[in-house]
Amino acid sequence: MPTFTIGEDEEEIVSSMIRELVDYRLSHYRKRRQLGEATSDSFVCRVLWNKRDPILKLPSRARLDLPEGETDVRVDGEAWQFRFAKEYCNVARRAGIPQNQLPDLMRRWFGPSAGKPGTSFDVRFERSPDGFWAVPANQPTHVIQLFRGVPAYPELRAAAGHASGAAEVPDLDRVLLPIEGEDPDLFAVRVSGTSMDGGKSPMRDGDWAVMRLARSVPGAVLENRVALVEVPGPHSGSEYFIKRLKRAGRGWRLSSDNPDGPSFEAGEDMIAIARLDRVVRPEELGPPAGTVLSEAEIPASFGLPDITTRSGRDHGHLFIFIDQKDVLHAPDRVVYMAQPRRPAETAFVLARRTDGSFRFLGIGRWLETEMRWQIDHVDFATWRAWGDCHWPPRSA
Repeated sequence: MPTFTIGEDEEEIVSSMIRELVDYRLSHYRKRRQLGEATSDSFVCRVLWNKRDPILKLPSRARLDLPEGETDVRVDGEAWQFRFAKEYCNVARRAGIPQNQLPDLMRRWFGPSAGKPGTSFDVRFERSPDGFWAVPANQPTHVIQLFRGVPAYPELRAAAGHASGAAEVPDLDRVLLPIEGEDPDLFAVRVSGTSMDGGKSPMRDGDWAVMRLARSVPGAVLENRVALVEVPGPHSGSEYFIKRLKRAGRGWRLSSDNPDGPSFEAGEDMIAIARLDRVVRPEELGPPAGTVLSEAEIPASFGLPDITTRSGRDHGHLFIFIDQKDVLHAPDRVVYMAQPRRPAETAFVLARRTDGSFRFLGIGRWLETEMRWQIDHVDFATWRAWGDCHWPPRSA
C-alpha cells in the first residue's frame, strides 16, 4: 500500500511505474542468479565494501573447490597474484608490485562506487590451461557521478598562493571532480612524484589531491595526517610539500608514506596550509579501458557536461583523440604536445573507429625522456587503423 495519496488521474501512471520497477527487480535477481551459478571451471565473487575499499566475497567453499592463499591470475592479459582467504579476497597485485591494487582494479572495472551499498558487481574467475583468469561479470554501461568544479593548480606554489588569499594566483584553472556540493574551502593539485606512494592510501604520480584549507586548524588536528605545508627555503623564500605530519619534540617531522621518499624535520616556523581531504585517481573518472563510446556518450562517461572530440583540455582534463596517422607512434606510445606542459598531468586517450565511434584506450602518462605519452598496448584494430607505418618506431 502506498504511504502517500494518489489522485484518480495518477493511478494509471503510478501503476505503470510500479510494474516497470517490479520487472526490473525480477530481471535483476534472475541475472544475479545466472551469474552466481558456479561450475567446475569457474566461480563468481561479489564485490563488497569494507568501509574503505572494495573487496571480494568468495562463494561457499562447502560446494566448490576454490583456490587458497597466493594464486596466479591473469587480468587483462597481465600476470597478477590474488590472495584468497577463507571467505574473502582483500589483496591483489600485479606481479612484481608490492602494493595492494585490488581497490584500483575494482574501481577501474566498475567505477568509483564499486562495492558500496546499493551496488551489485561481480568478478568471474575462470580456469584455463595456464591458470585462472579474472573478468568483470557485470560492468556498468557508464557510471553517473556528480562532478563539481574546484580550483586546480599545476604545482604546489600556485596552490599555496590560492590558500593564502593572494590577489592574483598564476595558472588558476578549474577541474570537474566527483565532489558533492559546493565547498569554497576545497582546491585540487596534481600529485607529482612518488614520495607519498605507500601506506594504506597511496598517492600516485598524476593523482588529484583534493585539499581543504587548514590555516586556522590547530596542529593537534593535523597530527598523523597528510597536509600541504610551507617551510622556509634553505637560502630565501619558501618551499612547499605534501607530507604526513608527525610530532618530533617541539617541532614536526614531515614524513613520506613511501619508505624510499624523503622525510625531514621542520621547526615551529612550518605553516600548515591545507589538509588532504581525498585522493581522486584518473582511472576513477572514466569508463574501463577498451570501452567503445559513441560521440554523444563520451561526456557522460567521463562525468562531464560536454566535450569536443578534439585533442585538448576540457573542464580541467586533458583528452587526446587519435584520428590521424601521426599520433599513435607505437602500440603503447602517443605523440601529442599539450601547451602549456603541466607537471604530472595525465591524459584520457581515445581512438576513432571506422564506424565513427571511439574506443577508450586508457590513461596516458608523460615520459619526459621520450617526449611521448605512454599507454597500455592498443588492440590490433586500433594499431592497424592508426599505427605509425614505420616499425620499429623512428627515433625521437
